[in-house]
Amino acid sequence: MAKKTKRKQRKVESYVAPQWHGMWDRLSTTKQHVVSLSILLILTVSFFAPIHFSEKQLVASDTVQWRSMAQSMLEYEEETGGAALWAGRVFGGMPGYMISPELSVPQIDTLVRELRKMAWPSSHLMLLFAGMYLLAWYVTRESLASLMASVAYGFTTYLPVILVAGHNSKFVALAWAPWMMLAFIHSMRSKTLVSGLLFAVALAANLRAGHVQITYYVTIAAGIWWLVEGVQSVRMKELSSFIRATGVLVLGSVLGLMMVAQPYLAHAEVMPFTTRGSSAGGGAGGMAWEYAMAWSQGFGELLTLIIADARGGASPLYWGPKTVTAGPHHLGAIVVFLCALTVWTVRDKTTWSLVIGIVVVVAFSLGEYLPIINRPMFDYFPMFSSFRVPETWLSIAAFLAALLAARGLVSLRRKSGDKGGVAAGSTWKVFGVIAGFLLIMNVFGTSLLSFEKPFERERIISQIQAQNPGISPSDPRVQDFVSQNLAESKETRLERFGADAMRSLLVLLLVGAMILLYQRRTIPYWTMAGLIVLIVAIDLMGIGRRHIRDDRLSPVSDVEESVPRYAFDEFILAQREIAGGEGSFRVLSLEGGSHPQQNARPSFHYESLGGYSAAKLRVYQDFMEEMLFNDAGLNTAALDVMQVQYLVASRGIPGYNLVFQDDQTGMSVFENPDVLGRAFFVDRVTQVADHVALWRRFSDPSFDASTEALVYETSGLAASMTVSVDADTLGLHSVVLESYEAERQSFRVESDRDRLLVVSEVYYPAGWTAAVNGVETEIVQVNHLLRGVPVASGESEVSFVFDPASQRNGILITGLGTAITYSMLLFFGFTAMRRRRMISSLEKEESSDE
Repeated sequence: MAKKTKRKQRKVESYVAPQWHGMWDRLSTTKQHVVSLSILLILTVSFFAPIHFSEKQLVASDTVQWRSMAQSMLEYEEETGGAALWAGRVFGGMPGYMISPELSVPQIDTLVRELRKMAWPSSHLMLLFAGMYLLAWYVTRESLASLMASVAYGFTTYLPVILVAGHNSKFVALAWAPWMMLAFIHSMRSKTLVSGLLFAVALAANLRAGHVQITYYVTIAAGIWWLVEGVQSVRMKELSSFIRATGVLVLGSVLGLMMVAQPYLAHAEVMPFTTRGSSAGGGAGGMAWEYAMAWSQGFGELLTLIIADARGGASPLYWGPKTVTAGPHHLGAIVVFLCALTVWTVRDKTTWSLVIGIVVVVAFSLGEYLPIINRPMFDYFPMFSSFRVPETWLSIAAFLAALLAARGLVSLRRKSGDKGGVAAGSTWKVFGVIAGFLLIMNVFGTSLLSFEKPFERERIISQIQAQNPGISPSDPRVQDFVSQNLAESKETRLERFGADAMRSLLVLLLVGAMILLYQRRTIPYWTMAGLIVLIVAIDLMGIGRRHIRDDRLSPVSDVEESVPRYAFDEFILAQREIAGGEGSFRVLSLEGGSHPQQNARPSFHYESLGGYSAAKLRVYQDFMEEMLFNDAGLNTAALDVMQVQYLVASRGIPGYNLVFQDDQTGMSVFENPDVLGRAFFVDRVTQVADHVALWRRFSDPSFDASTEALVYETSGLAASMTVSVDADTLGLHSVVLESYEAERQSFRVESDRDRLLVVSEVYYPAGWTAAVNGVETEIVQVNHLLRGVPVASGESEVSFVFDPASQRNGILITGLGTAITYSMLLFFGFTAMRRRRMISSLEKEESSDE
């Protein structure tokens, strides 16, 4: 036995690697980076080839909805050259920076946004790749491992899923996430002023992407890393160094937040007035637990991290606990294996920072299914309750896992003089566990899982009953149809599960073969690592391409072309021109039976009561829920006060006149004969104690919106107005709309006595000012939703202007923060360049003297 061991040792010692084994290592670091980034660019272009090399574009439904919401603002900016702050066509009007934030001060992300116009979405996937590559390089100092981390994060299935769904701002924020984490880690390690400035730049770029939820999640991950570093500094008695690093990060955070004062100062101002910041009636509150926890990740769904379509993939074949889904969260078997290998073999503070981060964000992604953690966080942790769709946390899990997997790949590499890198036994133990699990899933998975969505049978029966009223659920035909439908769905789900379970096992076995060849010195490390990168890329790109399919691409070249324009739109637009243009009337569209809150298409063309936004003004949500609809259906008083002149529906309501019929769509246009003007006088003001009393009175059939206005007792107006108005005498009065823009309106009014002028514009106190004959006047909340201004008898000019101080201050602070940060970076950059030139000059002088 001893002789055999000695012969083996002599054989190893006498081994001479072929010339090509060290080929990659002989490249300079710069050349390795160039080659790696070039590979990432090729992968980017090839993945989005159906977009770049065809006439089709990725135009998602949410993107179309956004364009419809923003259209009036874009038209205003094109006509005036100024920024649009108020969107007048959606939901009766709302702050425009909640739809399309204005970024007046250019920063580093401005350049990337310009590239986006030419090469979306490749522009930001390449941004993501480059950031992830540099981050992984900073952590591992290994180019091929960094390449693998970039591919693993960039092609995680969630990213193509959100692109197809149109969640573009989320994708942009995830693209900036590696840059923010890189700047954070660099600040923790270098503790210099320059690193703090770089963190400010990266933080601002991430926030300017417009998806605070992602920035918040990345901050949580960074905070966990910071805590681990803090604990380690205490253990190593290096607390002063940790405090210095923290100070650098605080400085960077302050400057970064200054650099995003526009638009977030205005966002912070409006948030308490939205559905995410106030409860019904406008009081303090926020999102309800049930609403925020919708789309929590089920425990069983975590299986998709390693087997992509373990839960059927996207709806309607998806059979997990969510209502619907566009696709799974998937990391791939190779990434899971390398992560497990890192945990097993490289237990340092970096590993613990990543592992704890992954465990925490996965726990948060479980949402309502893990209330023991998520409920206290929701109730007490700052801003945690401001975000919904907990499964989004898994995008950060994928980000951290890719970095952890890169360290696992590096751990396989032999160092000079060591015994062969990570012990082969450790590698194969971890490999065996992952492969064994996948083998069990392949053999027994179809028996262990149900492949039927909870309450799926009941939902199908409900759909049948909705289409066929009066049919009994126990009808044999219904039962046979449901059973057949379920059987077909289950068969397809079984096929998808089996195919992906086998796929995951095969790619893992391929990686195992590469590792085995490397350990036997048949191939060098760079070949093994390069092949692993290739396998990961092919695996994840193949699964991602299921979502970037040709049938999901649009033949149009511009989002604007994707917004339909029907015959009834032409009719309404013609009537608007006759009436005098924008501000003449509003439209309530019930086209296709859709709820107005889920359809922004009409707002592309004209002023509408509908729209599509997750952060509507609270008063408008109240209007929709409590005032627009009542037991009898549509409340005509609500339509009157909101100047709804036309109703688009398949059938009308009593008192409305049919004026146009669109045979192509089946929709008709009905005209409201009692519509009120954009502004009108009332003869009576009634005080109400609270919003419930107001809604009750407003829905009363005896309520006449043309003569009576409802105000809250806290307004301080109602008593005086009621005394001065004789409710039995209508009197003489007139209101003429002189000029109208979304952010500026002017009326010429005349009245024989003091009255309350009710303006059919949404009440929003933060930024709107009113003036009567040039004298600023308080705006009163009328009928819960509208604005009111008391006007004295005689002729008057009444004007409204939207000019929020938060917007002006935001631009000022952003400009100051940007100037400080970038000027200091330029100063330090020029100083460093001068120092290098001086050193180079001295070295040349010394060389010439010799």
